[in-house]
Amino acid sequence: MNESFELAKRLLRVIDVITKFSEQRMPEEFAQLNITQVRILYLLLHKPGISQKSLAKLLQITPAAVSVTVRDLEAAGLIERNPDPEDARQMNLVLSERGEALVSSAEDMRYGAVAKMLEALPVKDRQMIVEALERAFEITRNGNGN
Repeated sequence: MNESFELAKRLLRVIDVITKFSEQRMPEEFAQLNITQVRILYLLLHKPGISQKSLAKLLQITPAAVSVTVRDLEAAGLIERNPDPEDARQMNLVLSERGEALVSSAEDMRYGAVAKMLEALPVKDRQMIVEALERAFEITRNGNGN
């Protein structure tokens, strides 16, 4: 195996530990949600007012699966459907106040867990790690990576 592959394995082990570490600090209600529900809530936090059709396309799942999940999240009081002002047949989705508070709290806990791990390192090392990963992401996203 080449060096990049070995480093990738090590990095993924660290990411797994960070994920488990942050999941342990999630609000109880958030921990009860399935992965599709969590993904929808995070998307609505960052893209409020998105349509169910666009949501299905972004998540690469069927409109029927989105519909069922949205119905469950709405019943739980975490999201709201609002009619599109330009197309009465379409409903736009937003987080409810309760949903926004829950997702924001979970996001803060996730950031806090990662920050706690980073704080174990000197500031220069923290910055170097994040900047190197950002550069690698940009290079591969733009199709310039090997």
